[in-house]
Amino acid sequence: MRPIRIQHPITYVKGDQEGQVLMEKSLSMLDGLCTLNLVPFDLSLEGRLATNDKVTSDAAEHMRGSKVGLKAPTITQGAETRGPRFKSPNITLRRGIGGVAIVREANRIPGVEAPNRYVSGPIVVIRKATEGIYEGMEWKTEDGDRVYRQEFMSKSRMEAVAEFSVRFAIENNLVLWSATKHTISRIFEGAFQKILDDAASAGVATKKLVYQPWLIDAVYQALMKPPERLAIVCDAFNGDCLGDLVPAMFGSVAGCGSILVGDDGVRLFDPPHGTAPSLLGLDKANPLATLIAISGAVGYAARLEGNETGLAFAERVKAAAFEVIEAGTATFDLVGEAKAVGTSAYLKAVRARLSR
Repeated sequence: MRPIRIQHPITYVKGDQEGQVLMEKSLSMLDGLCTLNLVPFDLSLEGRLATNDKVTSDAAEHMRGSKVGLKAPTITQGAETRGPRFKSPNITLRRGIGGVAIVREANRIPGVEAPNRYVSGPIVVIRKATEGIYEGMEWKTEDGDRVYRQEFMSKSRMEAVAEFSVRFAIENNLVLWSATKHTISRIFEGAFQKILDDAASAGVATKKLVYQPWLIDAVYQALMKPPERLAIVCDAFNGDCLGDLVPAMFGSVAGCGSILVGDDGVRLFDPPHGTAPSLLGLDKANPLATLIAISGAVGYAARLEGNETGLAFAERVKAAAFEVIEAGTATFDLVGEAKAVGTSAYLKAVRARLSR
């Protein structure tokens, strides 16, 4: 069987620790099955230090041209870091590609008992990628008696995430909830709520969209028994919280995909988990989320070049990753140590299914 060739360039953002190991092993699993045009940028901590973080902005610039990126988890420097301190590479990339939204899609994993028995999935959290609390200013009075925070949201960015969310919900046949606290923050969150309502109105009028505006606190309660197919759109802070809660409702973040949506059709695919330093070199970490990210990047690159065979193969990668788990081959985080296989054995099983 000749390998499928996808010629469209993919900006390949290398990361740190076991997150990068999982990416390398997962990509190697495709050798002989699919040939990719990966353009690498080393965003490991060492790579950023060596270039005074220029490599991060270079990766974002290349992604603006390629329109598609694939990223491994990266280290964000902590307070204990010596030497130069850089901004989070995730923040730099978001700004660099004109981040519109971060999309987290949680899925049911075969054989994994969901803590919330009412979820069937998928549930997608769509959050603003920039502005808000993450770009706010903070200060305190000299005596420390009071602390202050100032944040902003721009109309253009609010409109962009609203329009994307409506389009995404319609294309994927999802009920769309908005989640704000507009009753208390009538100007700040009220502006976002109105933009969301206006963006959804045409889809509701033509019955292409089921849209429900919610208060953010009510969303947490309603998630105890959610619709079968759901998307939630909210600001960056609430989306950050929901983006961690929702995968936990399904029993594991491993089955969660993550996409950074940028301006002009740019998409960056990455696994939402961290660099997993405690699992480095043990060959036991779960590469499922990495395979979901690879599937997304390969599929988007194939779509951009009009490669239907490549697009079908990308979808098959994700399907095979879940099918292998359903057949009983899974890592320790899903089935426990006694029944588990290692990273390499799991990927070997995925490859065998793909080869068939």
